[in-house]
Amino acid sequence: MSTKDQIFEVEQVIFETGDPLISVTGIMQQGFLKYPTELLVNSTQLNLILNQLQKNNSCVDIYHNFESVQLETDITLYRGLFGNLENKQLNLTYIDKIEAIKEIRA
Repeated sequence: MSTKDQIFEVEQVIFETGDPLISVTGIMQQGFLKYPTELLVNSTQLNLILNQLQKNNSCVDIYHNFESVQLETDITLYRGLFGNLENKQLNLTYIDKIEAIKEIRA
């Protein structure tokens, strides 16, 4: 997937401990088109996304938007909701150089 000229509005992040893929859902914008999208990213890409969100919203601590649920003895589900952030738009160009992003859409 090419991320050139794509803006992504992050709504939610979900992942479990031990799972290499992290689900990031939101709205993708390419030019005049907007559509709901789920990106499957790795932990390095997630860190880049979270760092950019924090930079865009320096007045708040975005990590307070995360909640965790203990599923089993060694498995915890983490969920971050970012719909209430003032600036949740990310330019995906900076992630493109790390690894191809898997985009899921209908």
